[in-house]
Amino acid sequence: MCLRFLVLTAVRPGETRGARWSEIDVESTTWTIPAERMKANGEHRVPLSSQALDVLGKAKPLDDGSGLVFPSPPSRVGGAAGWRAMLRAWPTNDRGARMSATETNAPEGSWPTPRASGASTPPPTRCAARERAS
Repeated sequence: MCLRFLVLTAVRPGETRGARWSEIDVESTTWTIPAERMKANGEHRVPLSSQALDVLGKAKPLDDGSGLVFPSPPSRVGGAAGWRAMLRAWPTNDRGARMSATETNAPEGSWPTPRASGASTPPPTRCAARERAS
């Protein structure tokens, strides 16, 4: 769920992992990330699509009282290096291009199994989102 939310909002992984329910305004469909959690030290407002709101709806039952949208035991979070390793494992097709989840035949909501031929570079979600927005 966290990875899907990351892709849908095009923010940095650390901001997604640290998302708090108190920052989410479902009424205005906005996620306001406070300045102290932003790399640029400025408050950041992220519009939430209906798909992102769906992810939040599925995450709500996982609320453990910590205030985190995507709670995880410290040993499983893995930090930024863990995210990079996970994204490097994204499977590639015969031409070396990244495959979509549908191409890997992965069940809905699961992580595709990496191909035996090796890993690829992370999907460029933030760059692609920035290009689409311009």
